Amino acid sequence: MAKDDKRTTYLLDVRTPEEFAEAHIPGSIASEGGQLLGVAYRTIAVRGARVVLIDDLLGVRAATTAHWLQRRGFEIAILLHDFQSASLDAA
Repeated sequence: MAKDDKRTTYLLDVRTPEEFAEAHIPGSIASEGGQLLGVAYRTIAVRGARVVLIDDLLGVRAATTAHWLQRRGFEIAILLHDFQSASLDAA
């Protein structure tokens, strides 16, 4: 994804709230995948924004959520992260 300071980028963690509480990428927002689909236009409030979906290494939740958000016209990238072995903010 090209750097573009004129566009908003949302970092949305599609894992469960419990997983997010245990470890997450700083600056990301907890937005469980299935719930995000129902409130996408409120969560992703800036038209033309980029959306980065964050998930564990399996990436199933992010892939499924990305499919439906892309069908609604959102630009999506997926970031898979090994939350088990990485040291991240826990709050």
